[in-house]
Amino acid sequence: MCACEFIDYAYELKFIDELKALLGEKIIESKFLDLFKNKLLLINKVVTSYDKVRFLLEELKVWKTITENYDTSCIFEVTESSILEFLDLFEMLSAENKTEKVGIAIDDFGSGYASFTSLIKVNPKFLKIDGNLVRQILKSKKCYTIVKGIVSIAKELNIKTVAKFVENKRLADALREIGVDLFQGFYFSKPVSAEEFKKLISLDKKR
Repeated sequence: MCACEFIDYAYELKFIDELKALLGEKIIESKFLDLFKNKLLLINKVVTSYDKVRFLLEELKVWKTITENYDTSCIFEVTESSILEFLDLFEMLSAENKTEKVGIAIDDFGSGYASFTSLIKVNPKFLKIDGNLVRQILKSKKCYTIVKGIVSIAKELNIKTVAKFVENKRLADALREIGVDLFQGFYFSKPVSAEEFKKLISLDKKR
């Protein structure tokens, strides 16, 4: 079972909050934080109420201290639909977050919302382009044009872009040509355990 299927089941069984809480407890353990020294840590967040946005604001304050102590950077990924639903609070959250090492990424950007108002009010550090758009750029001129447009606007606003569901070299090369900054998908790596991740880091340091 891949990670996305596992998460879908968690949503279906209504265990997603418990799963996120467990992951949140694990990731702040020193043995895990040490793995992300001088690296970018992206944490997916499920936001379904005003209370959860307020809790996210408190978490960001905690992560400001963590990133300083462990010399890492932390980005909270929140879906565009959630941000638009609670836009006023996310605008406040953005205004209070003044550190370079902690920020917000708009996830699934272009998944049917593509509100450029959110780019102005939330001032995200990253845009994660919807995977369904990314997958189609080699087959659909319209999808290619939309992704290219998103990347162009993001660059003008000094926002980094991330392409999701990058599953082969042809797709990766096309996205590089468009100017996407970062990639996520099985072409680069499938989900790995903490032990496997340690080995990857060791190999990276030797290069």
